[in-house]
Amino acid sequence: MRRVLRPALGVCLCLGLVVGCGKSNRVAGPGAPSSAEWVQTSGPSGDGIFALTLAGSSLIAGGPGGIYRSTDGGEAWRLTSQAQARDFETVGLLTFAATPGGVFWSSDQGATWTQSGLFDVRSIEAVGTSLFATVLDQGVFRSDDLGHTWDRTGFVRPPGAGVVNLLAADATLYVTLSPNGIQKSTDLGQTWSSADAGLPATDALAMCVVGAKVLASFRNDGVYASLDGGVSWIPSGGGRTWYEEGWAFHDLGDRILLGTPSGLMESRDGGAHWVASPLNVEGSLLVTAFAQSGATLYAGSSNTGVYRRPLGASSWSNAGPRSAQISSLFATDRTVFAGTRGQGVRYTTDGGTYWWNGAGFGFFDAFAKWGDDVFAIGPWFGVFHSGDEGLSWDYHANAPAGESAYTGLAAGPRWLVAAVEHDGGIFRSNDRGYSWAPSNAGLPTGPVVTSLAVSGSSIFAGIGNPGSMGPYRSEDGGLTWNRLAAGFPANDHPTCLAVSGTTVLAGTREHGIYRFASEWPKWEPAGVLRGGVAKLSAFGASAVALNSLGQVLVSKNGGRTWSRSQPGPLAHGIISISAGPDAIYVGTDGAGVWKRNY
Repeated sequence: MRRVLRPALGVCLCLGLVVGCGKSNRVAGPGAPSSAEWVQTSGPSGDGIFALTLAGSSLIAGGPGGIYRSTDGGEAWRLTSQAQARDFETVGLLTFAATPGGVFWSSDQGATWTQSGLFDVRSIEAVGTSLFATVLDQGVFRSDDLGHTWDRTGFVRPPGAGVVNLLAADATLYVTLSPNGIQKSTDLGQTWSSADAGLPATDALAMCVVGAKVLASFRNDGVYASLDGGVSWIPSGGGRTWYEEGWAFHDLGDRILLGTPSGLMESRDGGAHWVASPLNVEGSLLVTAFAQSGATLYAGSSNTGVYRRPLGASSWSNAGPRSAQISSLFATDRTVFAGTRGQGVRYTTDGGTYWWNGAGFGFFDAFAKWGDDVFAIGPWFGVFHSGDEGLSWDYHANAPAGESAYTGLAAGPRWLVAAVEHDGGIFRSNDRGYSWAPSNAGLPTGPVVTSLAVSGSSIFAGIGNPGSMGPYRSEDGGLTWNRLAAGFPANDHPTCLAVSGTTVLAGTREHGIYRFASEWPKWEPAGVLRGGVAKLSAFGASAVALNSLGQVLVSKNGGRTWSRSQPGPLAHGIISISAGPDAIYVGTDGAGVWKRNY
């Protein structure tokens, strides 16, 4: 019998990561595209993945960004829950996830999730149909009705100890403690005893059972083995100076793999000796979770998503998640920024060959540039800004509208303006985003602001309120607004705005794209006369649009004429778009960022 402890995001963000077995933040991507074809960039690749499992035909991954599901072996991913999964377990057709918000369950292979109880759950295991879960500052809980109700087991938490990880080996349960210690139960949690004689005074990061042997990896102290069910332990390593810490085990049958900060190690003698594995992931990335489907091995990494390798292949490939959703894109002369839903801001300085971690976790809806500073805004986390093209970020705690999402962000000579979804209106900041005040004078009551753009010292806003919808303009930094409806289609409004040179472009719900410049008396049609337009972006004289059919339109003359791009990423669903200095970038629903040269 071979049993491994699945990974769990234990006390990762607070006390240190505790993960189990398998169960440079940059990734190489494709070369430069020809001018006529779309290519998928290398990301943004997924966030840290600390739990992997298989449920039917689905591969499910969990980490700080939420729970992701792939139904095609990692080719494409969808974010199915914002719950930050630390561990998974399967009982029959049900999949359970241990998260900070408690235990969640899914009956449809990870497509949807329902919360079932407890709070701040670190790991979850099953013995038959009984579920066991650890709560860091409380102990070990048991459910005999598939998570509907939970009761404390007989575990007594030692003073000051955190209860972190579980391993089930037949009817024996092992629980790891922080900062040190292991206890076990042989009667399904009714009684517990110490099982740490001979162990170092550090916490166990991962455990694995191979036959009658129990293996445990410790922070900065390597691997220890027990041949008597945890009664006593001896160090393993086979002559190696074994100070490495292993974060995830996986039993392949002919060998055991262990993810360490120096890459994958392997043992072919049940953990007595360890050597560098020829299956090492490129760049010696820290592997924090494993899963296996037949002859295909999956590895979750600490900061670049999931890797995939057929066991007969010579190398690994990054399988994503290339972010479940790229909600916003923004290009400067040197950098492309991607706002994700769940994984914060990512950025690339080489056209998508490498993507780097930027600001925080969470969702980011919009970007703006003020001088040398780039600002990003999103719900819950508010405003971040970077003065060095994304290398470092400052957090501004005072968000304009708390947890609301944003439909636009724009910067002028001395101010920032942000548009809040639904009828939240416009907020203005004159201190680089540290404080905000409503700025809706001249707009209809409860303004439904769909978009923002800045041209020179003028701000343009799309307003969707029935009876007073249309484009509005402010010439005093957002303090007052006036409707600018001449030439604009009646009973329509700008769904999106962009500025190409000195020309303002407006996409509409039903009437294509319109253009306006300050010296013109009215709006003029821009060659796309029918249909809805969902997204617009411009860079110099180049402009790109996403219409309501999901098609990409391109203009190279400031929006006067447009051509339709050939399909590429359309099958993945485009949800964001940006014009860059040399290429078009689109963000997809589950397949990261794609690009095409003009």
